[in-house]
Amino acid sequence: TNIGAEVHLGLLEGQSSARLEQVRALFIRADMRPDMQENMLHWLWVHNAGVIGFAAGLAKYRQLQPYLADKALVYRSIRATKELYGLCACRGVDLGKYPEIGYIKLPIWLTAFLLKRNFRRNESMQRYTAHATSDGSLRETLYYYEQIIRTAGELGFDMPERKALGAHLDIAAR
Repeated sequence: TNIGAEVHLGLLEGQSSARLEQVRALFIRADMRPDMQENMLHWLWVHNAGVIGFAAGLAKYRQLQPYLADKALVYRSIRATKELYGLCACRGVDLGKYPEIGYIKLPIWLTAFLLKRNFRRNESMQRYTAHATSDGSLRETLYYYEQIIRTAGELGFDMPERKALGAHLDIAAR
């Protein structure tokens, strides 16, 4: 599961759903409407892919305004995120099942505009930013980033934009 502003529940492939239905019922009784995922592992991969590229770029400054002002870095973060979604697809994720990542198909300038607008105006994005720049979050992001490097290497999947962002994350998290 992933619990935040939204609650996402799901199973790994082949698991029984009886317990999941009990957990879902608990959330519903607590007035929370869980988003049920067909494959929780795939959802987690896609979710992390959508976070890591931006978190790695944000690590350069550890503050939102300088990050958003650095057009080249924002663009690199977007391109790295596209690569990360490509890695998810390489791992067998059907990206078409995740309409929330449709923004990545937009022209990069429009994606950057929407990203900046969301970071400046969207309350959940502001909470994410506060979390993403914390020491604990940077260490967590570095851990995920290292796992991505390993997985991409195993699959022979080249990600030059992700590699370029890694230096910012490595320096900030260590």
